[in-house]
Amino acid sequence: MAPEAQQPDRTARLLSNILHPWVLLVPIVAAIAYQAIDEPVERLKWTLLTLVPAFTPPLLYARIRTSMLATAESKPKITRSLVRDDPVKLLVMTGIFSIPATLILYLLDGPRDVLGIMVSLGLAMLAVALVNTVYRASFHLA
Repeated sequence: MAPEAQQPDRTARLLSNILHPWVLLVPIVAAIAYQAIDEPVERLKWTLLTLVPAFTPPLLYARIRTSMLATAESKPKITRSLVRDDPVKLLVMTGIFSIPATLILYLLDGPRDVLGIMVSLGLAMLAVALVNTVYRASFHLA
């Protein structure tokens, strides 16, 4: 491929990575916690209590799936294609991303604004996962 043809591809991939919902979730949750909570330690606590359970189960799931798909000749590599082409796996990823963090926020009486973001994102991911059962959609668009 000519170097000129690679540049738009590289730019599109960079923009896609920067605008990925999971990347955007970090500053959004931190900003909402900052706005909703006066105490800095409490802000950090609720930000971490939201992000750690939101990211850890999906990463573990992706690592396990990658290991299961790896062969003796290939190195396991986590990519988005692990789930995006399979609606069932996308639904699983949606659940393990949004349910733990949402439950923690709800059960520990977390900030309603942060809880609202997690519920909204979980519902948006669910909608995209359901659309993916008939048409390939993107979380970026949602």
